[in-house]
Amino acid sequence: MKNLKHKPETVSELQLYLNELYGEVNKSRNVEYMFSYLFRNASYLARSIPRGQNCVQNFIKTFSWLFAIANKLEIDLEDAYLRKYPGVCPYCITKPCICSKTNKKPISYIKEWKIQEELGHKYNVAKSANPSPSMDSFVEKTNDLYPANIHIWKAAGPAFHFFRLLEELGEVHEAYTSFCRGAKDKHEIENELADCFAWTLSSWGIHYLGESLQDSFITYYYNSCPVCSSIPCKCEAYSDRGEMLVKIEELRLYREKIKELLEAAPDHSELLQSVIEDLQFAESDGKTAVAITAVKQSESALEKLSSQLGQVDNSAKSVASIIASAKAILGTFNWLS
Repeated sequence: MKNLKHKPETVSELQLYLNELYGEVNKSRNVEYMFSYLFRNASYLARSIPRGQNCVQNFIKTFSWLFAIANKLEIDLEDAYLRKYPGVCPYCITKPCICSKTNKKPISYIKEWKIQEELGHKYNVAKSANPSPSMDSFVEKTNDLYPANIHIWKAAGPAFHFFRLLEELGEVHEAYTSFCRGAKDKHEIENELADCFAWTLSSWGIHYLGESLQDSFITYYYNSCPVCSSIPCKCEAYSDRGEMLVKIEELRLYREKIKELLEAAPDHSELLQSVIEDLQFAESDGKTAVAITAVKQSESALEKLSSQLGQVDNSAKSVASIIASAKAILGTFNWLS
C-alpha cells in the first residue's frame, strides 16, 4: 500500500484492495481452498490468544480469507454485515442485545414481516448515517451491540468466542454447499459470512482494545503481498508461510548455536553432544512432534548447564551469553508452543 496516495479507509475499500492484490491468483482457486485457509488461520488465532502470543497477523489473515471468499462469490462484506447487524441484534431487535433474557426473540411478540421491515428500515438508516464505515467503526459497533461478549471474555477467557466462531465457520461451509446444489441462494452465505465477520471483529476489539484494526491491515499489507512482495500477488497455490509445523532451517540454526555452546563449554561435552545428536535426528526425521520433544529436552539441558556455571569469569559470561542467544532463538518457534 505504500505507493497508494489514498490508503483504504473503509471496509469496502479494504475489500477492493485485497481483490486487486489477490483476485487474479484466486481465479483458479475454488471456495473450498479459500475456506481451508480461513479455518486454519481462525484455529491458529484461537490457539495464539490464550497462549499470550502476538496474534495480529493471525487476525489479519483470518479477516483476509473472509474477504477472499466474499470477493470470490461477489459478496460485499460491508453490506452483508450491515444487513445482518443494522444497529440492533437481528433476533431480539434491541441494542444492546438482550437475547440471554428473551431466548433469541423480541421481548414481546412481533409479526415476522414487521421484524423484517424494521430491520430493513434500520439498515437504510445505518447506511445513510455512516456511508463510509471503517473496520474500527465495525469493531466498536459490534461490541456496543453485544457488551455481554466482553464480560464473558473477561470472566472465562476467549474460549466462548472461538467456540461460536467455529460454529459459524461450519455454517458458512454448509451455506456454500447448499448454494452449490441449488437448495439455498447466496443470501444465506452472506448471512453466515457476516456472523463470522462479527465474531472476529468482537475478538479484536476485546483483545486489542483501543488498537486500530484498519491501521494494522495497512501495516500488514504495506509492501503489497507479505509473502511475494508483489501486486498483484504472484504466489503459487499452497505457498503459504507455515506457522505451527517445524521449520527445519530454524531447527538447524538452533543446533548451530548449541554447537557454539559446546565449543565454549567443553566440560559439558557429553550433555551437549547428546543434545546436538537429538536435534540432528529431529532434522532428518522432519516430524513436528519429534522436533518438539528434542527441543524441550534441550531446554532442560540448557537449564542444567546454567545452574552449573561457576563464578562469573570471562568463560562463564561467554557460556551464559550463548545460552541466552539459544533461548532467544527458541522464542521464535511458533510450532514449539
